[in-house]
Formats: sequence, structure tokens, C-alpha cells
Amino acid sequence: MTVAINYGDKPSIKEIDLLVKIYEFIYTDFQKNQVDIFLCGGSTEELNLRNFLKENFERVPFVRIFYPEAIFEDYFKMNKNADYLTLENWLASQVDFICIACESWGSVCELGAFTNAEELKNKLIILNHENFRNSKSFISLGPIKYMEKKFINSVYYYNNSNKSSLIKKLKSKFKEVAISNRNTRSIDNLMGLFYFIALLIYFFKEISLVKLSNYTRYLLVDYLNKDVNFFDTIFTSTKKLLFNENFIKKVDDKIRITKKAENIICEILNKNDKDIYNEIISAIIGCRY
Repeated sequence: MTVAINYGDKPSIKEIDLLVKIYEFIYTDFQKNQVDIFLCGGSTEELNLRNFLKENFERVPFVRIFYPEAIFEDYFKMNKNADYLTLENWLASQVDFICIACESWGSVCELGAFTNAEELKNKLIILNHENFRNSKSFISLGPIKYMEKKFINSVYYYNNSNKSSLIKKLKSKFKEVAISNRNTRSIDNLMGLFYFIALLIYFFKEISLVKLSNYTRYLLVDYLNKDVNFFDTIFTSTKKLLFNENFIKKVDDKIRITKKAENIICEILNKNDKDIYNEIISAIIGCRY
């Protein structure tokens, strides 16, 4: 069973023209010069490797790290009959890498599941503690050994003294991919919709959640002919991710962009300076008044 989203009225002709312009003339100019990473793992300790990686990579402009748990949570709410393994193929198309810090039972289970998914193997990065490098366990002799043989630089070992060196190695790997990423993110991709919604709110300054879902639904379903059931899932997941990453906030009954997201979007827009920006702002004022 899929839970449906309540929509308002369809956008007006002026609003449709505005949405199409934002998508066609601004969003499609957004070059994907970053790598998007789902960071899995973690332990009960606050100072775990996953948090260490997140904190360090937040300062790297060509890397965006996301925690996938909240997305999973909403996915299961939207799809009552789904199970964890049904997310594998969906995950594969959303990000550039899935990074697993093997420091909890849950992360070990994720490693076993993901190494059995063909679509995910070339996106996996496994971080294992140095103490287990020569372990005779199933994890070491199974998934980890398999990945070391099949995919170069897919397994990294760490200890308390070489974490900075690990960051340096990963940064080099991610930078190489980021430099080659010059195409726009597809808007029917979780990360693509993430940036499009942030862009939309950046121009509108504030917008109701109903209108935001209505605008996004029109663009994906009516304009780009994407599946309507798929939209419900991806919109809800993207909205949750935007809140979790402190890109949007709710003020009264409106959604607004945060200062963090505003700076990021502004930096992207400044790379593609165009007269269309003023035209968009004027059109928004026209739609409101």
C-alpha cells in the first residue's frame, strides 16, 4: 500500500511557465561537480568513524555526505509492503558512492546485503578497522575479500592514528570523480530533486508545503511524464532529507530555505550568471500579486 499525498489545485498557466523556466533555463545549467555519498554504519559511541567522516567532509566543497536512515524510515511509511532489500536497486541510482563504516552489527548486515547487489558493487566503499585485516571471519573472507579482488580501492583499513590519512585518500578518490561530473543531476533522482527543491524555495523565499508538492508533482508527472506513484515516494524522501540536512525549515505554515542552503545555491548560481534570474523573480511577484 502506498500513502498518497494531498495536492492543491493545479498550477496556473503563469505558474507553469515559471516552473518550466526555472527547470529548463536554470536547473539544467547546474553542473554536477560534486559526489553524493550515502554514509552507512555507526556505533553506539558518539565519537564513531561515521561521525568523524561526516564532520570532516562537510568542509569539502566537492563532497556531500548524507545519512540514509531517515530516507529509509519514510520509504517504509510510504510503502507498507516494502522490505529493506527492496531498496537496493533504488539506492544504486541515487548516489555516486555508498560508504560503509563496519563498526556495528547493522553495518555488517548492510555490507552483506549490498555486496550481493550487482548494481551497487562498483559504488561501495568499505571501511574496516585494522584489527580485523587478517581476521578469519566470514565478513573478512567473504564480502571484504571479494571486494578487494574485484574492485580497486574499494576497501580501506583504519585505526585511531591514521584517520586523517584515510580522509586524505578518500578525498583524492572523490575529487577525481567530482572533476569528471559535468552533467546535470536528473530531477527524478533523489539528489537531483534535493537541489531542485532548494533552488525553487531560494527563488520563492517562502512557499507552502502543499504548493511545493503541487509544483514539484506538476513538473515531474505532467511535464516530464514520470510515474505518479514514484513521485509520492521520492518527494517525501527528498523533503525529509532537506530537513535533515538543514537545507529547509518550517516557519509558521511556510517552508523557507536556510542560510546554509542559500549560500550553497547562491554559489552555484553565481557560476552561471544570467538575466533569467531577474525575469524569474519578477514572474514570482506577478504570480503572488
